[in-house]
Amino acid sequence: LALAQQHHDAIEHAHTHRVLAWSWARRGDDHRAVNHSTSALNLYRRLDEPVWAAETLNSLGWYLARLGDYETGRAHCHSALALQREQHNLNGEAHTLDSLGYIYHHSGRYDDAIHHYQQAISLLRDLGDLCETASTHQPRPDIWGPWPGRPSERNLATGVGAVRTTGQRAGGLAGA
Repeated sequence: LALAQQHHDAIEHAHTHRVLAWSWARRGDDHRAVNHSTSALNLYRRLDEPVWAAETLNSLGWYLARLGDYETGRAHCHSALALQREQHNLNGEAHTLDSLGYIYHHSGRYDDAIHHYQQAISLLRDLGDLCETASTHQPRPDIWGPWPGRPSERNLATGVGAVRTTGQRAGGLAGA
């Protein structure tokens, strides 16, 4: 941060905040991640960098959701989604739809969660990204537990499971 500030390099300053946010989140400190994401977002907006702003809005929404602030997180992700679509950033759109699925799930809005996850999976499949498709809302007990027996949940889980198997095989071959 100091180097970017010293050289008056605003874009590197913003990128550094983004990386620091990710790093703090990986360490479990989502409060610091929110602080750095907010700083990055302010810089990206000032620099008129809509793609980076959208990516950062999505990350900020994700971190806020992990802190339990679903309403603010959802608002940031919806703003990110609008920017992603405006910029035709399909990969970013898919990741934001995944974030919204997570937020809706943890807000108890299961049908909305499934709808967003299905959109994310569909976009990632269209992009040919099997690895990301497989990691989008992987069927896990902590997520699928509240939705037992719902047809839409079974359909989504089956779709993800099929892609996971293919993705795992492809990943194994690529690594060989």
